[in-house]
Formats: sequence, structure tokens, C-alpha cells
Amino acid sequence: MEQTRMEQIQALCTELADTPDKDFGWGKGKENARTLGYADEWLSTIPDAIWEPAAAVGNPFSVSPIEKCQTVVDLGCGAGSDACVAALLVGDKGCALTLKKPDPKMLKIIDPLAAHLLRAG
Repeated sequence: MEQTRMEQIQALCTELADTPDKDFGWGKGKENARTLGYADEWLSTIPDAIWEPAAAVGNPFSVSPIEKCQTVVDLGCGAGSDACVAALLVGDKGCALTLKKPDPKMLKIIDPLAAHLLRAG
């Protein structure tokens, strides 16, 4: 049976969580984010546990600025590093939301993300 696009993405995210040291053919983690132009402030503020499984292939923050007090929605948030960056940018009067289909295997990623977002307010 052929997988839907969403199932393929979920399978890839699960594989990333289960085998973070595997070479997937693109950069992962904090150094990859740095290469993509993520600000040093974001890289130093957000814990390494959030960056480790991050598999960004671009920098969405280079497309359009995010301002304080805005609401940002991250659809299919992956490891959640972009949601953490968005939370930093919108501040405590803004809102950074993530929408993702739950997957028990992703708890390795979601637990540190949730803890960081709760600490960030």
C-alpha cells in the first residue's frame, strides 16, 4: 500500500528521531541552522536538545520578519526548533502555535520542546 505524503513525512520525522546520527543527505542540528542563517541569539538561547533533531532545509525567518506580539502558526512543526525561534521573536505578548499530528515515537523530540516552551513562557 502506497503511503500518503503525510505518512511519508511522519515516517521521515520518526526516523530522524530514532537515528539522529544517520546521514540523510542534508544537514541537521545547530550547525546546519547556523549555515542557513539562523541568528546566533536563537542558536545560543534554545537548548541543544531542540536543535539536535532539527532537519531544516531552509530558513523561514529569512522570508518575512516576525514582530513582537504577533501570532505565528507552524504547520507540521517537525522537531519544533522553528516554533521556539518564533516564540522568541513574538515575545510574551505574542503566540507561537504548532500543529502536528501526534506520534508517540516523536516524544523524544516533543518532551524537550514542550519543556523549553513552558520555560520561555
